[in-house]
Amino acid sequence: MRHARWASVCQDTARRRVRKLDQVLGRLSQIETKLWSSTARRMGMIQTEIVPRYYRDMRAATWVAAFTGLSLLFTNCGIPTPIEQEGDSKQAEQSLPAAPGDGGSSETLPPAAGAEIAKLAGLYSSGGGMQVVFPDGEYWSYSGYGIIQMRHGKITQASAGQFQLQVLMGTGAGSTVTGSYEAGVKLGSVNRLANSDVAPSLNAAAGDWWGNLQDGDTPYLNITSAGVISGYSANFSCRFSGTLSVHPSGLNIFRLSIVRRNCLGGNQSETFTGVARVTGGAIHFAAANADKTRRLTWEGYPD
Repeated sequence: MRHARWASVCQDTARRRVRKLDQVLGRLSQIETKLWSSTARRMGMIQTEIVPRYYRDMRAATWVAAFTGLSLLFTNCGIPTPIEQEGDSKQAEQSLPAAPGDGGSSETLPPAAGAEIAKLAGLYSSGGGMQVVFPDGEYWSYSGYGIIQMRHGKITQASAGQFQLQVLMGTGAGSTVTGSYEAGVKLGSVNRLANSDVAPSLNAAAGDWWGNLQDGDTPYLNITSAGVISGYSANFSCRFSGTLSVHPSGLNIFRLSIVRRNCLGGNQSETFTGVARVTGGAIHFAAANADKTRRLTWEGYPD
């Protein structure tokens, strides 16, 4: 009770002093104006830089004194200063729970839903296009030659022959599209590849490759039989490093992680993750950066 009464008296005193300080600031402002006018008339246009400098210095000193006084008053009465309030708000922001990862990878699906989505896992190909669904619903598709078109997303629901795809990149990004499926047979109208469940060999990817990126750069990449990637590009003078690995699910496609750095002599670097596959004498990359704003697609041929 005594503390509350003291805090009330202290805050009343602080408010009175703030009003007094406001009056002092107003008076100082009037003095500044008079000094500015009289000094400017005396100096004319000869030393016009001296007057603004004096004016700015006086105003700066005034506000430093005012801020110091206000901070002392607020602190002594237990009132947080503006800086402390900002710090508290930042701390509150940091204490919020983290958002789930892109594609809902941290989302826990009901066992039945997850089991049904897993039935869509496989590679689906028609002509020059390829669609890949991993057992957790992660989705990639790419098509075309040279400048490859790409789509990336997450299958979030599958039931009674209908699935929902949350599109993260590519055509329809930010939307949810629906389609039909026949588990183990088709995704839409595209047939599942018979060798979907045959794990690829890194020996098939080993060697020197050359090809075009989506932005016109032309990387020369070496891939070892252990899946280590290294190389450079001719057009943009970029450096590349990364890895290929066989996916734990055993699907007939590689996991890709590749870093592109030092382009055009700069110090920037960016990591892309996605999928890679060797087929028809060529290797294809389809990958995205961490925040799903940029892609890296590549079609390489033996060099």
